[in-house]
Order: sequence, then C-alpha cells, then structure tokens
Amino acid sequence: MVKAVFVGHVSIDNVRTQQGERAQPGGAALYASMAAKALGASPLLITAIGYDYPYKEILYSNFPSQGIKLVNLPSTRFEIEYDEAWKAHYRKVEIGAGAKITVADVVKPHVLKSSLLHVAPMNPPKVLKIVKGLKEKASSLKVSINTCTHYLENNARNRGLFLKAAEEADVTIVSDQELRLLTGIEAITLAMRKVKAKTLVVTLGEVGALIKEGDKAQLTPALSALVKKPVDVTGAGDVWCGAFLTAYAKTNDLHKATTAASILSAVKCMGWNFERIAELRLKDVDEVLDLAASFRESYYRITRWLKNSQA
Repeated sequence: MVKAVFVGHVSIDNVRTQQGERAQPGGAALYASMAAKALGASPLLITAIGYDYPYKEILYSNFPSQGIKLVNLPSTRFEIEYDEAWKAHYRKVEIGAGAKITVADVVKPHVLKSSLLHVAPMNPPKVLKIVKGLKEKASSLKVSINTCTHYLENNARNRGLFLKAAEEADVTIVSDQELRLLTGIEAITLAMRKVKAKTLVVTLGEVGALIKEGDKAQLTPALSALVKKPVDVTGAGDVWCGAFLTAYAKTNDLHKATTAASILSAVKCMGWNFERIAELRLKDVDEVLDLAASFRESYYRITRWLKNSQA
C-alpha cells in the first residue's frame, strides 16, 4: 500500500456558487488526502486546527490523529465566491491555526518512512524550509510541492523562494496561471524551461496537463466533457494533485496518473466539497478508468456506480 503524507491547511470554508452557498470542511491538504484515500492509499494528514474546528469527526474518522495538531488559535478560514465562469474570488483568507504547521511536525521518523510526501499550498518560505528539512533527513523520500496565486501575486520574494523549493523537490505541480506568475513569461513551453524542477507538472484546466522531465515534455489531454454542470469546484486542483501523486506512486506511469487525476477531479466537482469521493475505495488505478467509461451513459449511471462502489 502507498503510504502518502500530505502537509498543509485544513480549513472552514464558506463557498458560494451558482448552485447555492454552503459552509463546509476544506483546505488543500484535506482535499489531496481524500483523493489519495479514494485511490487506496493510506494517507497521513499533517495539519493544525483550532479547538473551534466543527468538522473534527471527519478528520479523525479518515486519518490518524497523530498528524492533526490542536492549537489555541482560530481555525483557518476561507470565504470563496465563484462567478459564472467558475473563477474563484477569495473574499476572506484567515490562516489562523494553519500558521502553526512547522518543520518539526514533518521531519519525524514515521513520516520519513513514507512512500511520498506532498506539501500543499502554504507560505513559500515555510514550503522551502519543509522541503530542505525533509531532504536533509531522508534524501530518497519523494517530495512534491504545489502553490496558489494567493501566495505569488505582488510578491517577488515568495516567487523566488518557491522556485528554490522547486529545485529541491522531486515533483512540482503548478497551474498555467501560477507558472506565468513565477516566470513572468506568457508562453507556457518557454516558461517551463525557466523552472529548474526535476519533474514539472503544469495543469491546463480543461485542456489537460503538460509534464516535463529533463528536456522532454508531454501533454495528457483532460477529459473535459465529464462534468457538464459542476456543483462545486473548490479543491478540484488539490484532488487532482492527490490523485496524480498516488496513481504515479502506484503505477510509475505519468500518463495513467494524469488521466486518473483528471477523472477523480471531475467526479469531485459533481458534488459539494469532497462528498462524491469521500467513500470511494478503488483497488487500483484501472478502476478509475472504468469510472470514466460510465460517464458516457448518463449522470444517473455515474451516481449509481458511485453508490455501488461504496457498498
């Protein structure tokens, strides 16, 4: 079994979409961890929450308690509103308890024995410290990193520190928008050359993903027609990351991992937060492909498939 570790924020989200408004559990590390669990991994979630966090039962029923730190601060909160084009507008960002995630929480013996460790979007100085700390203690541990525009916009120092972290990490995952912010270059292929990452993954939304290893790059198209009417896209990119890394660890096949990530991310968007993938327990990556095949028939068939897989 793949032993995956996900480090980052768990939050209280208030999400408003064209389908309505909900308060729900969120946070990049939580979404990525749920995706890894759906693909049969045994994830450890390393995070910090406040005593006011209302969804503790969800965390403790899905992940070992040893990675969840309770601190005397308000929990991390995000208020997100989506426009008709599904562009996210962050109306409120309160890091709170998430600021207490430390390098010491990560560089522990049981963590260093894992198959892979993913650092979800956090402040780039902290990301760099965590990656360096991990590589000093366990150079063979596969470490991946991810970021978001919130940390990069109007902050040249953060952009530089994240690029340094990318040089240290084994896998760096960014969106095309984040890549442009990091490099200042509009052309994706030219911008990719400026990032000195061992493996660089650039997600392109409905187009797919570009993956560069060394001088070679390949495009895996997305399955853009899977979900015609999303309910909630919050965390879709984080689910993509968790699914991609878990599938890659299982198969060592970048193309199959990218396809699995695209499918699971699409399923996530069919419901609020991660409710559509929360009970999935897929035995292998090929089962994700079976799930995609069911999209051809109807939404009802997909829903029935999901219910059957949970039985």
